[in-house]
Amino acid sequence: MTESRTNQVVVGVDGSPGSVVALQWAVAEAERRKAALVVVRATSGPRDWNEAQFSPIPPIAHQEFDALAADDLESTLEEMLGPEAARRVTRVVERGDAEEVLVGQAESARVLVVGRRGWHKGLFPGSTAEDVARHAACPVVIVPNEPPSEPGPEQGRVVVAVGETAHSAATLEFAFDEASFRGKGLTAVHVSNALPPDAASWRASAPDAALLREYQLDEQRALAEALAGWAEKYPDVEVQKDALPGDPVSTVIQASAGAALLVVGSHYRSRLRSLRLNSVAHSALHHATCPVAIIPAAAE
Repeated sequence: MTESRTNQVVVGVDGSPGSVVALQWAVAEAERRKAALVVVRATSGPRDWNEAQFSPIPPIAHQEFDALAADDLESTLEEMLGPEAARRVTRVVERGDAEEVLVGQAESARVLVVGRRGWHKGLFPGSTAEDVARHAACPVVIVPNEPPSEPGPEQGRVVVAVGETAHSAATLEFAFDEASFRGKGLTAVHVSNALPPDAASWRASAPDAALLREYQLDEQRALAEALAGWAEKYPDVEVQKDALPGDPVSTVIQASAGAALLVVGSHYRSRLRSLRLNSVAHSALHHATCPVAIIPAAAE
């Protein structure tokens, strides 16, 4: 990863079952990396429950609310890690919107970890996770709290979706680094549903086998070019290359079944300059059956 990143794993914990699963993932990642673990609890305080109240809420009420959140966080850490290990964890209890607090605390972290579903933002699953993935400057790992799916072809491997964007290199770097630290194989998946330039003529007749084969070879060459140099940089990582035709979203989601980690590039800037997740990242965040690492694009 870039030298400007600190060796910190930041995880958001709000007391929900999903955030506890995220904490478990973050603890294991911090141990693998010998990284500092920073556990963040965002609290909005009692004001959100008293919007109809005209009198100001006394500061002591906010302080008590924050203290309760800190106590709850302490109990979670001690229960999961034990008192001695819990003392080595950095705790942050900060008042504010969950997404803003988490993004701010993880600005220079190696990775920010959140659960797919939490208590924040009402009943909309993954809303905080999606907001964080859209705005964080560092890679974001979203951990599902659903039971593991049945094993798939990529069981136990790191899967990376290789696109054709300018930030594919950052996505590949994160994926290879994770595979190396975990001692896992890596499957690089490049999926294209685009058709060759003369595809319009195919609607009236069967596709020419030679042209179709040449198109498939072009896709394989594109994947090989994207991976050039990474095998030499990470000789300990066994690499499998899959250049496939079809729908990128469904193919990548299927590849996540049983995988140790799915790594995808994140977002692009629209014409209105707003940050949006691309379709693969958006679907992976909500539907992948393994933890998903979303790697941010460089700011334009």
